[in-house]
Amino acid sequence: MKFHNILWYNYSPAECFTLLESSEVGLSEKDALKRLRTFGFNRLPRSKRASDWLIFVRQFNNILVYILLGAAALSILLGEYADLAIILMAVFINIIVGFIQERKAETQLDLLRDYISYETKVIRDGLIHVIKAEELTPGDVVILESGNQVPADIRLFDVHSLSCSEAVLTGESAPVSKHTRQLSSDITKKSLVVDRKCMVFKGTVIAEGRAKGVVVSTGQFTEIGKIASLLEKTENEETPLQFRLKTFSRVLGLSILAVAGAIVIIGVLRGLSFWDIVLVAMAVAVSAVPEGLLVAVTVILAIGMQRILKKNALVRTLVAAETLGSTSVICVDKTGTITEGRMQAKEVVFWHDSLELTAKKPSRLDPAMEKFLQTSLLVNNADIDVADGHELIGSPTERAILSGSMELNYSLDRLVDIERLLEIPFQSSTKSMYTLNRDGKKFIWAMKGAPEVVLAQCSEFVSGQNKIVFTPKYRSLWQKMFDSYSRRGYRLLAVAGVVAPSDDSSYYREKKLVFYGFWVIEDPLRPDIAATISQVNQAGIRPIMITGDHQLTASEIARQIGLPVGEGSVMEGQELMIASSDDLKIKVRQVSVFARVSPEDKLKIVEALQSNGEVVAMTGDGVNDAPALKAADIGIAVGTGTDVAKETADMVLLDNNFRTIVLAVEQGRIIYSNIKKVIVYLLADSFSELVLIVGSLLAGLPLPITAAQILWVNLITDGFPAAALTVEAGEQGIMKQPPIKKNRKLLDREMKTLIFVIGLFSDIVLFILYNWLLGQGWNIDHVRTVIFAGLGLNSLLYVFSCKSLIRPLWRINIFDNVYLLLAVAGGLLLQVVPIYLPGLNSVLGLRPLGLVEWGMVVTFALMQVVLIELTKIFYRLRTKRQYESFA
Repeated sequence: MKFHNILWYNYSPAECFTLLESSEVGLSEKDALKRLRTFGFNRLPRSKRASDWLIFVRQFNNILVYILLGAAALSILLGEYADLAIILMAVFINIIVGFIQERKAETQLDLLRDYISYETKVIRDGLIHVIKAEELTPGDVVILESGNQVPADIRLFDVHSLSCSEAVLTGESAPVSKHTRQLSSDITKKSLVVDRKCMVFKGTVIAEGRAKGVVVSTGQFTEIGKIASLLEKTENEETPLQFRLKTFSRVLGLSILAVAGAIVIIGVLRGLSFWDIVLVAMAVAVSAVPEGLLVAVTVILAIGMQRILKKNALVRTLVAAETLGSTSVICVDKTGTITEGRMQAKEVVFWHDSLELTAKKPSRLDPAMEKFLQTSLLVNNADIDVADGHELIGSPTERAILSGSMELNYSLDRLVDIERLLEIPFQSSTKSMYTLNRDGKKFIWAMKGAPEVVLAQCSEFVSGQNKIVFTPKYRSLWQKMFDSYSRRGYRLLAVAGVVAPSDDSSYYREKKLVFYGFWVIEDPLRPDIAATISQVNQAGIRPIMITGDHQLTASEIARQIGLPVGEGSVMEGQELMIASSDDLKIKVRQVSVFARVSPEDKLKIVEALQSNGEVVAMTGDGVNDAPALKAADIGIAVGTGTDVAKETADMVLLDNNFRTIVLAVEQGRIIYSNIKKVIVYLLADSFSELVLIVGSLLAGLPLPITAAQILWVNLITDGFPAAALTVEAGEQGIMKQPPIKKNRKLLDREMKTLIFVIGLFSDIVLFILYNWLLGQGWNIDHVRTVIFAGLGLNSLLYVFSCKSLIRPLWRINIFDNVYLLLAVAGGLLLQVVPIYLPGLNSVLGLRPLGLVEWGMVVTFALMQVVLIELTKIFYRLRTKRQYESFA
């Protein structure tokens, strides 16, 4: 490619434009499209997801398959080809089910990775457009602002206090100041990236300031693209639960092999054929190892992530999906999340005068109003996208100011000849922004920001045609005006400035500005916010509102949405700054509102809450929010936030709505609930034959079930219902339960009891039935068929009880999961066919059953279900709140 070997930093901006055949007004749309075809999309090379073939091969790499293949080899040695056929069928079904589930999980995760596309501002044909970053091409002119992720390698030509964090390329965390000057020719291709200060690079982050630049390299030809293979992230991170399950499965597998060894020893001592008892022991081992558990958990997490996406939130990792259900505190930004994010200028306020924008507009602006509006726009970066229906571009507050000024009939043409010379960008720490502008021979300093901050920089204020010197009395009166509007929940933005004969910075450094007035800005509350806050409280989750607004404004908003605002419930940023870690740990236990908070303060809030054992979800949108988002258990970026916030966050809100966070937490609880159901079902199913077989051997009885029959029941009949449980919908009342404990045990007491009841009861009852039938003189194959049918039907019925581990069966909608219904129907068919199908029943050693035998089987299965429901009642009596929530 002809552009990619040029040392752009050795050329002036003008020379770069010449080489790129572009200009400051950007490419034409036609030329940009042509270049996009030539250079391709602006994407980094990324490793592809595992192929279907690799996913298929991976299914062979587990202890279950190893044991099955060992049993198959043993069957060949013994000439037991019927058993061999059953074992190979079990291997095939296990691998196919595992392949389908893992492929589904991989596909869903792959789709999620590509869901968010970053946007960037470009100038084409002299007009500002917002396009996808991947559509950038060399020669495009890009506008960069604080918090943006740099979308390509860019040569800067217009810089305003720009610094860039290049840690992703250099490893250095300190931001690098940037300029537009070409570098000396001794800065060669071997020079460090950090030395190329007239350029910014793809993947780095604008720490502060703003700039314009021309794209010189895209995609794989950027600096980061050249080393992309070294920077690939491990996106399918193993979750803590998956790790614990894997460890548990290994320990269980070894334990079961030990039990299998004991079965062999007992069998040999009882005089049974060594090879026959080895085959049975291996079958028991296979049935007792729940290898499907890990795949099932991954599928549940992936399905949960997809469901959350349908609720307008993108969860970026499996770990985050698992953690959501444990969230105990949600710290949420007010603007755009609790409110609608539709900033509207409601009123402009001067000394003893004001004008509502809904009122009749003056046909002619008086000098004071004109000066106020002019200064407001000189310190404003909002713009108009002419190509997109005159849509306003910029931050919500700045768009509101621009829109309000136009509503008041201020002509933007009056600003055409005014040149901006300097900009000190808005920062949350200073809560203000300055610009220096030149209008002919005059210089105009302009300032906007929080009223108390702007007021402190002023020595005079405008009253009609006059200027009045500030005295403590006047400052107090202005402050009372600010408080009056703040108490009603409005956001205020003050404006000040001064016309000077020179660009002397002493005018703002020495507080010589003139206070013109302030904007009253309204951001409507979301209609459902109060109900959502109530739902959060019912779920045992503590909502905390965080805002940069004045304490009075924040308190009024909190009161309207139902947050506590009493003593100790509201804390300001100043208190955060001076509080020690120990004091803050105590104070945050009752705070529901943080006001006048900067992004840097958020990290202290997160750490203080976590020190109290809370699982914290924190929202953010700016570059300075990144440390807090990273520290939080669940970092949540809003969809309109900066690129760096999205990259740092665990979850991205696509609609910026607080209710979406709550819906995501609900799905997190559903994820955990479904994992519990699958664990109980698979582990209970795994232990169903142990006591039965060991008891029979110790009692000197023939084996109650053969190896082939065990494999058929556990891997063929019961495999599909377990898979169907992974797509269970949420239970009624799940959001009326307390949050899930973060460091919960893999198996809680209730789960252990259910597993014990299911496994032990079925073994004991079937052992008694088996012993009695043999005593009645029944043929051994006939008795084994009854046991075979009992084990199969039993698990196919109690799977419906596993749909809820708390609610009684009669309060469960057993028809709401069509996959489970199909799985059970298929399981019943697979259970009945080998009993009656000639040939297959001979292979498995089964005999047709009559009504009496089926009556025994059904009675046993129903008794099991009744016992499970009695166990649930016992737990409901012990935990009354759970019963009330799920009733």
